[in-house]
Amino acid sequence: RVLPHPIFKREDKNILVDHTIKLTDALLGTTIQVPTLYGEKQVKVPMGTQPQTKLRLKALGVPAVNGKSKGDQFVRIQVTYPDKLSDEQKELIEKIKESGL
Repeated sequence: RVLPHPIFKREDKNILVDHTIKLTDALLGTTIQVPTLYGEKQVKVPMGTQPQTKLRLKALGVPAVNGKSKGDQFVRIQVTYPDKLSDEQKELIEKIKESGL
């Protein structure tokens, strides 16, 4: 039995990590630093990433019992939305909305 870890969740040979980004980063794309079992990795989050999207990091999971393969690590993207907007931010978002987004 494996005890729960505060960052990593194990799913068979795969590892799952949640990572939260801002709404603007989800819309425009960004690069994030993600912890793995093998150290920090930079991961590109594509433009238009939806909440709960899982990004795959190949062969960064747990080694198989026979040692011949490794699982993958998945980064599940969580998106934070602002609680409050300034008048200027509201105005800008209204302009974007009017443009069809």
